[in-house]
Amino acid sequence: MPIKNLSADIADENGFFQGEVAGIIGLMLDVTERKKMQIALKESEEKYRSMMESMNDAVYICSPDYRISYMNPKMIQKIGYDATGQLCYKVLHNLESQCPWCTFSQVRKGKITEVEVSSPKDGQTYIITNSPIFHHDGSISKMTIYRDKTNRKKVEEELLKARKIEATGVFAGCIAHDYNNLLLTILGNLLMLKKEMPESLTSRTLLLEAEAAAQKAARLTKRLLAFTHGDSLALERHDPGSLIENLVKRTDHEKKYTLDLHIPPGLPPVYVDSGLISMAMGNIITNAKEAMESGGIITISVNNICFNENSAQVLSASIDSHGEYVCIDVTDQGTGIEEEVLPKIFDPYFSTKQRGTQKGLGLGLSTSYSIIRKHNGTILVKSTHGAGTTVSIYLPVNISTPSLASLG
Repeated sequence: MPIKNLSADIADENGFFQGEVAGIIGLMLDVTERKKMQIALKESEEKYRSMMESMNDAVYICSPDYRISYMNPKMIQKIGYDATGQLCYKVLHNLESQCPWCTFSQVRKGKITEVEVSSPKDGQTYIITNSPIFHHDGSISKMTIYRDKTNRKKVEEELLKARKIEATGVFAGCIAHDYNNLLLTILGNLLMLKKEMPESLTSRTLLLEAEAAAQKAARLTKRLLAFTHGDSLALERHDPGSLIENLVKRTDHEKKYTLDLHIPPGLPPVYVDSGLISMAMGNIITNAKEAMESGGIITISVNNICFNENSAQVLSASIDSHGEYVCIDVTDQGTGIEEEVLPKIFDPYFSTKQRGTQKGLGLGLSTSYSIIRKHNGTILVKSTHGAGTTVSIYLPVNISTPSLASLG
């Protein structure tokens, strides 16, 4: 019997068809494999989501229209909130349009890319890895992993700086050796003149002053030679306030300069080589004077500071910044330092001093940096061009006498 079109039949008031019904067609589909695929896909998504949420690196996924579709906990912590649905370049870098370094066009072709980026939002340096995520509808999203390279970059820069200073130290050691020989000759001649000169002569006073200065230079050169040859520091317990006050008393400066001291009582002692610390401070004060050719006030402030893990990034990345420090701030009212010059000021191969001037070789700050680092401390500089400079020396506070070998 032929199959009749049921849609042509008209049901009566009881819901029964009036026409003839030839049969009923039933369709059964086996969805076992589909269910298995769905379960496997769900397990896979949960596994990779679990992996991303346990990562120490910040991760996010964005759609082809640059909107964030997923952020792992580290990325949420980095941003400060869950920015799902928002534009990635706006949230992550405060940009109004696609990032200049964006590699989404390459990711759409199935490529995995890696770029180093300094974020305009926080100034941190990141290694950014971008990978494609393929969807069943043919669209491709981008998964991005952020690895913070800021500290590593600082360590690399300081290692390079240390190598430059080490090379300069070898060179300076050779010069200091020859200079020491010249000083010995000068002292020998002064001693002979002193023996032959009657004590009644007024010029003998000038001779004695010259001898005292030459002896002081010889002692300083000896310490510099020991320093450049890698010998241990002559560490002694010092009150930082007294150390600075004695340095200022011994510092010769023109009347147009005023040294304004701010030293609170009760500062903890530090174990330092006073001769080398005086040299480092002297170089910094000289630099401050050169920044104020017409004169002005140089303010020296000493404070006790304790750093914890939340403030660890304040100090150099290459030292342990936890614990107690004595901070010596030297602030001038000079011309300041240009932003592009500031990262180079401790580089021994960089100087703003012109050749042929009487302002020295420009090695003062690099020598000071090397001396402070030798004491397990560091130097930070804050400056605004045209508005002065503050050089901050951080010296660690030791409860007991530190090992000479560890600092040598």
